[in-house]
Amino acid sequence: MEEFQTIALYAGQDLEKLSKGETEITYFRINTPEEVRKILCRASLEDRKKRSETFFDGLEYRSKLTQAMHDRGEAYVFANHPWNTKDALGHWNHFPIYVKMLSVAEKTIKAGDTWDVTLSPAEWQANEREEMYNIINAGRLTLEKDARIIVRGNVFLFTCQELIKEDESVKSYDIGVLATPHGFGYRYGCFDGENGGNGRNGENGKGGLSPLFRTNIRGEKTPVPFGAESINGSDGANGEDGANGEDGLTGGACRFAEINIRNIKSAVPVVAGIMAGNGGRGGNGGNGGNGGNGGRGIREISYNTGCPGSPFGNIIGPGKDGRGGCGGNGGRGGRGGHGGISSNVYITVPDSCTKLISAYSKPGIPGKGGKGGNPGFGCENGKYGKDGREGKIMPAAKVYINHVIQ
Repeated sequence: MEEFQTIALYAGQDLEKLSKGETEITYFRINTPEEVRKILCRASLEDRKKRSETFFDGLEYRSKLTQAMHDRGEAYVFANHPWNTKDALGHWNHFPIYVKMLSVAEKTIKAGDTWDVTLSPAEWQANEREEMYNIINAGRLTLEKDARIIVRGNVFLFTCQELIKEDESVKSYDIGVLATPHGFGYRYGCFDGENGGNGRNGENGKGGLSPLFRTNIRGEKTPVPFGAESINGSDGANGEDGANGEDGLTGGACRFAEINIRNIKSAVPVVAGIMAGNGGRGGNGGNGGNGGNGGRGIREISYNTGCPGSPFGNIIGPGKDGRGGCGGNGGRGGRGGHGGISSNVYITVPDSCTKLISAYSKPGIPGKGGKGGNPGFGCENGKYGKDGREGKIMPAAKVYINHVIQ
């Protein structure tokens, strides 16, 4: 248990309380990359060098993204890459890092229970997307039938002196390294994008105005002067376009994990499952509004001028009917969110225990694109909105047990 005590002392935890079976939880922050490398990683120099040989395998797709700076920093902390001084300014925006250490000398997870050790950013009153570093320091951990331990979206640093699995499990994993419970993108909130609003219908055109008449001093009926266009109906307004559907968020991130198990007692393998989050569905585009009806022009008006021998001296109209408005276009469907990104997972066990542990990883499923909105009707119908694109699938985590890829 010497290693167990050494880890606990990094956080200044009370060894006497731990020896009495109490759980110690400590929140602290680490100020420099050198301290992070020393405190968070339990790998030997030889193991670090072996990790460096494969650390960027599977991460090539993000080598030109800002995530690459983060990956290079982790290669320094958890492998044997040099510190990249060109990245220093970007890294300093995240220092001091947020750390929680939980130490327990002996713990049993009861049958069917899940021990969720996730460190929520809310515990630090930090932004939900800030990276959390979660150290679980266990002496003896016993998993009863169908019990498991999970972490969601933290950098997970799990060191266990002895892991006991009492029976075969119906669960798909005993140790779950899962994605953040939130997505990533240009907004916060629900993974799925909201549907676009429907466009408003265009207003109907106004009808033509019949002229007023008056009788002059000779008893003749004559119209009051009026504009020639006033007898025509006005055009209906065009329907509004439907709003575009909102893009789905990228799925939750599955972050780096180092799992060190110094001894395993079990008749069946302990299973580690590593799964990135699914992308959100794109919102549907809104329907286009219908064009307004054209206003009716006045009907033909005949009137008697009072002239002898002519019962009707003049005719006004008919006025022209207004043109109907065009239908609005349907909104574009939102793009589906990409599957979440994944970082490497390194599992270290004694060579005598390699047959007692297995691991697998799965990528997040990309979100479906939203449907384009329907067009509005009018003198010319609007156009159908385009369907949103499906998100992209991101590579699953690379998982190594004693440097052998799984």
